[in-house]
Amino acid sequence: GEGINNEIASGNLAVIDDIHEDLKLFSAGEILVIKHTTDEILQVIKHAAAIITEEDKDDSKAAIVGKALDIPVLTGVQNATEILKSGIVVTVNSKKGIVFNGLKE
Repeated sequence: GEGINNEIASGNLAVIDDIHEDLKLFSAGEILVIKHTTDEILQVIKHAAAIITEEDKDDSKAAIVGKALDIPVLTGVQNATEILKSGIVVTVNSKKGIVFNGLKE
């Protein structure tokens, strides 16, 4: 993916496949993994530790909001909602555009 800012955050993944069901399970401080930005997602983004989206940077409202709030954002992460699993602890480094397993050091 492509990192939007120079932030780093760690936390549990919250993969949002079904907006109406999965979003109810999201807790503040988790890392949101989304296909694309919706109005419902925008309501909780400010509570996310980081955002990973399959959307390209140019189409991503999450990128704009994340940058304004200094939340790490990775865009264009193909198949993120299929590959990544909720509950796994990862670190998002938006400066390098990477996600790695475990906590930041």
